[in-house]
Amino acid sequence: MSTEDPFETHRTAFGAELRRVAPQPRTRRKRAYAMGGATLALAGAATTVLVLAPLGGTRLDVLTEAQAAIATTPDSIIHYALKYDSGYPEREVDTERSRGCEPEPGQVWRATTSGAPRFRMRIPLNPCSVSRIGDRIATGSFDVAYGDRTESLYSETDGFMIVTKGLPPEADEQQPMLPVGDERLTEGESQDPVARIRSMLRDGKLADAGELPSQSGRALRRLVGEYSELRGDPADPSPRKVSVDYRVDAETFAPVEISVTRMQLVPEDVDAPIGRSPMVRRELTDVTTFSTYETIPLNRETERLLTVQPKPGTDVVSKVFDRDDEPAKPSKAEEARAQKIIDAQIAAGTRVRGAW
Repeated sequence: MSTEDPFETHRTAFGAELRRVAPQPRTRRKRAYAMGGATLALAGAATTVLVLAPLGGTRLDVLTEAQAAIATTPDSIIHYALKYDSGYPEREVDTERSRGCEPEPGQVWRATTSGAPRFRMRIPLNPCSVSRIGDRIATGSFDVAYGDRTESLYSETDGFMIVTKGLPPEADEQQPMLPVGDERLTEGESQDPVARIRSMLRDGKLADAGELPSQSGRALRRLVGEYSELRGDPADPSPRKVSVDYRVDAETFAPVEISVTRMQLVPEDVDAPIGRSPMVRRELTDVTTFSTYETIPLNRETERLLTVQPKPGTDVVSKVFDRDDEPAKPSKAEEARAQKIIDAQIAAGTRVRGAW
């Protein structure tokens, strides 16, 4: 008899599926280092910078404005959409294989209220893959909402919704997934992509570097800083410098881009078979780009942002979580149904190729 926890199996399998289809760092090799705990140690503390506001007359505290733009407030919803691009080198064959497979930004709506988590995330269409969820197949983007130990998964493209109630207490430990599995940005809180930035601003570890030329009609402001983290052998880690380039909207100070640069071991010849190339130390930059970051007041009207709203006629299946349930697999009929949609997506140009 298996000793595996069925909920852990459910959560691990579902999480793996989400990571497979969500916007991911373009990294194909296992990173050649172990991450120890991170220790902040900026070379010099930043000072408060005041500049003239665009209309003149009023002086603007850049760091305070940047801090206020990402401050967490009670009884609100944080909504963000982002992409993450790893600077880790990619094999030429993998670059060619993944051409055209970049999804749109993934989105998250997360309540900041105390207690058990409530959130919704939208996993975008992956032009080169589908998602097998139990005995169903999602061929397009889909939403996942969680609250009160109930998980709701809705695929508008495929016309189905799966509601799982009665999840165990450990379900409250989960958080919305991000394509940023990087403690440098999240400080171990994967539901908050600007946690590191927030703490650096709070501790005076970012300095204003002025405005940048307008990009696509949008003026940006740049803040820069450094910290050190412990890297290498977990038994004997050594401090390494990490540089942060944080760009915000020059008017709203909402996050636009976070670039993290550090030295890392990479294969000297990335196209050589794994393990056959010597490792060399190179400076790499990971970039997180936000298309949206906003704080929304939580009230009766906005509460619905945390839940899925199925269209009339949706096939809704509701079930109670049972630890004794065996994992389900899609039937041949379900695969045939999904294939018809995939063929139509390829014909319409929204999908690059089939999924199996």
